[in-house]
Amino acid sequence: MQTKQMIQQKRKIIVSCENLKFGYSSKQPILNGISLNLYQGESTVLFGKSGSGKTTLLRCISGYSKLDSGKLIVNNLLETEDLRVLPSANENSQYAHKIAQFWKQMQTQKRTKWSWWDYLFRGTRSLNGYMVFADGSNALPQLTVEENLYLVLATICYDPELRRKTTKLLLKLTGLTEVSQHKPSALSSGQLRRLCLAQGLGINPGLLILDEPTNGLDFSTKGSFLAFLGFLRQTVGITVLSVTHDLEAALFLADRLLLFRDGQIVKEIFVDKPHPRKLQDIDTPEYTSLRRILTDFLQ
Repeated sequence: MQTKQMIQQKRKIIVSCENLKFGYSSKQPILNGISLNLYQGESTVLFGKSGSGKTTLLRCISGYSKLDSGKLIVNNLLETEDLRVLPSANENSQYAHKIAQFWKQMQTQKRTKWSWWDYLFRGTRSLNGYMVFADGSNALPQLTVEENLYLVLATICYDPELRRKTTKLLLKLTGLTEVSQHKPSALSSGQLRRLCLAQGLGINPGLLILDEPTNGLDFSTKGSFLAFLGFLRQTVGITVLSVTHDLEAALFLADRLLLFRDGQIVKEIFVDKPHPRKLQDIDTPEYTSLRRILTDFLQ
């Protein structure tokens, strides 16, 4: 088991946020001076009530919302040690195309009424800051699972044979081979989530951002999906930043919990539990104190 001291000794900063502020007006602040670091290979979970500003922070970190003030200092991600400051809303930055963003259901934006060309345009334009929607609406509904993955890869890889091989690999990795010829509408909710992750992984993200990844899933589907996320962390070694108000998901995913309230991080908690974890373990006495802290925090 890794102790807090061991984790801290191994850490390498890949993203540093300094005094981030954002609001829709001067009288309506959403982020109130957020400062935090994200570390390579670590799973960080922002935990708090809905409406506390967690998703807004994700959008600012990924470059989809423009900060009022503050800095994002990001590791070059080209295997150099140089850090550089990026404009927070620059969707064409080199960093942004390394990020896959896994968004919760967005039906309120009436995405189902967009045309096929709207989908295609958004898909290609967002290459530099890839956003994946949890309900599968980011996938082209007219294309099969395999075709959707191939299209994503076509935006970053010009070798058709390499694209085909990588598509097959992603299908196998995410357990979607048997439904590769199905269209998104024929998939289960869990399969749609895995398709979203496969699309994100296809652009080789340096940071995977998950917004409410278990929202709307029943216990069984949630358990298998979280287990799959754990498998990806073990095999791919990807860095993850998640937002959730789901206590079980938070304890399952987190190496580090950041408790979020009213646009501020109020507490940091290390979850010194070994991986891989099982969802049923969250109900054991080993997690009792952590469960109590998070339950009280949501009150």
